Amino acid sequence: MKILHVMPSLGVKSGGPTVALFGMVRALQGVGVEVDVTSSDADIEGNIPAYAGCRMMEQEVPIYYFRSPILGKYGFCPTMNNWLKSNISKYDLVHIHGIFAYTSIVSALLARRADVGYVLRTTGELDPIPLQKSFVLKQIFLKSLGMNFLNDANSIHVTSEHERLGVERLGIKAPIVEIPLGVYSPPAETLPRYGEFKKLYPQTQGKKIVLFLSRLDPIKGLDLFFPALKKAISKRSDIICVIAGSGTLAYEKKIYRLVFELGLENFVIFTGFLEEAKKWAALRDAYIFVCPSYHENFGIASIEALALGIPVIVSDQVAIHREVNEDLAGFVVPCKVDEIAATLETSFADEGLRNRMGENGKRLVRTKFSWPKVAEQIKELYRSLLTNQSRFA
Repeated sequence: MKILHVMPSLGVKSGGPTVALFGMVRALQGVGVEVDVTSSDADIEGNIPAYAGCRMMEQEVPIYYFRSPILGKYGFCPTMNNWLKSNISKYDLVHIHGIFAYTSIVSALLARRADVGYVLRTTGELDPIPLQKSFVLKQIFLKSLGMNFLNDANSIHVTSEHERLGVERLGIKAPIVEIPLGVYSPPAETLPRYGEFKKLYPQTQGKKIVLFLSRLDPIKGLDLFFPALKKAISKRSDIICVIAGSGTLAYEKKIYRLVFELGLENFVIFTGFLEEAKKWAALRDAYIFVCPSYHENFGIASIEALALGIPVIVSDQVAIHREVNEDLAGFVVPCKVDEIAATLETSFADEGLRNRMGENGKRLVRTKFSWPKVAEQIKELYRSLLTNQSRFA
């Protein structure tokens, strides 16, 4: 079984989507699926250093990058076309990640021409809030080309019930399969030791870290979280917040200004984007993890926190909130300042509850969100589609 995965961008600062793609491919390799990846070389800050069209290994994943001269966020890379025309028929299936991207449209079109089936992962782009961004352009695309692109898929891959509802709302005819994403947490013996992150940031010594680990974007709910943090800090002095991630310069300035306006500059540390080792060190030393997003298609970083036994506070707009609530692995809150503040206070007040949630979180990840288990489900999806190849034509 040979599968081609297509992604608009693999820039590490893009956050969860890139982490998920690398994890998925390595897990599929682990269950005997041969996988190649093709992507534009676009990154948030320019382009990834890569030789266009040459196979290269990155994190044990074989990738063909293609130059994106403009419109990098849409994966615009016309030089990919000729490579796909020459090579797509060598694959049994194409797994396309994302909808509103050049790479997705071209690979689907050329797969159909070559009688190769494709699975389309929507990456949350059909959920109501993401659809509002550039609304007019997206509606024009869906009405002119996009619905055919979606309906012709051999399968629509969603990662949560929340995402499934977004797809069903549009009346898409292609069959929908719900398979979550997974995480790899490093083996205990390779994890950073407790306290390593605190050594890097001495301001955290003697404090309990509230960790936010994500791309900095208005959709992430920091405008709610910082006022809530101020309320919690007014009642206890041992809290410090770490904001790990980066965003656009304009938004970063806005967030810094909010922190100063609220008088939180001595209680909030901005680390910028953290490379893998420092990310795990931050998670290792975290007391509680927060994800107060207005919309979160899945929540990879939240799952990584759960894997290490760190309880999470997630909004009820984070796709995994049902699992967190049902398994008592953390707290689920509405996107409201007072509720977030009260939950922060509760999380610090009951140490026994926090420990129980930590154990529940580790068990939840082992049973539902570990990459080896998820990869078997994706492999079974591929197998079932290849058994019914009559739909490909």
